[in-house]
Amino acid sequence: MEKEASQQRLNQLVANADNYECRDKDRNHEKRVIALLGPSAVGKSTIIRECLERAKDHDITSIDEVGTSTTRPRRSSDPDNYHTDIPHEEMIEMIEQGKLINWSSHPSGHIYGTLPRDFTSKYNLMACLPDSVPMLKRAGFAVIHSAYIVTTAERWEDQLETRMYTPETLHLPENQRQYRPDFSDRMEEAIASLHTIIRRYSTDYQYIINEPTEKGLAWSADQILKTSKLDKVGYSSAETHPRFNQYARDMWSRAIDLAWESKPSQQ
Repeated sequence: MEKEASQQRLNQLVANADNYECRDKDRNHEKRVIALLGPSAVGKSTIIRECLERAKDHDITSIDEVGTSTTRPRRSSDPDNYHTDIPHEEMIEMIEQGKLINWSSHPSGHIYGTLPRDFTSKYNLMACLPDSVPMLKRAGFAVIHSAYIVTTAERWEDQLETRMYTPETLHLPENQRQYRPDFSDRMEEAIASLHTIIRRYSTDYQYIINEPTEKGLAWSADQILKTSKLDKVGYSSAETHPRFNQYARDMWSRAIDLAWESKPSQQ
C-alpha cells in the first residue's frame, strides 16, 4: 500500500514536472552547466573524462563533474560523487520540497537527480536526460550548454554489451545470454530520446559524433569546451548535421529492435 502511494506521488510530480523549480538557486548565477545528452552507453562519461583532461588546453581551470543522487544500485564504474541506493521515498520527498536542481524518473523505475552542492565549479559537466534540461534552465545558472552525443549503431551496441546481459551469462555464447531485467526500459528511454532529436533539429543543442578513435574523442571534447567557453547556448554545424542525423536514425532503429528482443515475453 505504501509503495502504491509513493508511486502515485511520483506520478503526480512527473505530471507537473514542467513547473518544477529548485528552491535553492541563489548561488548558481555565475555557474555554467555543460549537459551531455544521449542514450545509455553512447559515451557521455567518456567524453566528460576527456573534457576534464583537456580543460587546461582551453584555459579552463574551474571545472568538475556534477555529482548525482539516484535510487539505483551502485556500479563498479560509478565515481565517488555518485550517491546511489537512495530510498525512493527519500528522493520523492526531496523533489516535493524543491531540494533538487533537476530530476528524472527513468523508465526502469529509478529516480535520478542533482543537489545544489553538487555544482562546485564555474563549469559543471553532467550527463542527463533531455527532460532535465528545462529544469536546469529554471535553476538560475548563467548558461546551460547542451550537447547531444551519438555514435555508430555498431559501436553503440558493442558499448551496450555489459549493460545488456546479466553478469552471470555474459561469458556464455550469445544465444544463451539473458538480458538484464531493466534493459528493455533503457532501450525505451533511448527510443524516446533519439526520436526527439531526430524529429526536431534545434539550435539549442550542439551536435557531437563520438567517433571510435582517440583523435575523434579529443575532437569531441575540444568542440564542447570551446563552445562552452564562448558562453554559447548550443550551436549547430550544417556540415556535421547530415551525418549526425544518420547516426541518430541508425541508433533509433537498433534501439527499437533491442527493446523488442529484450522484452521478457520475447525471451
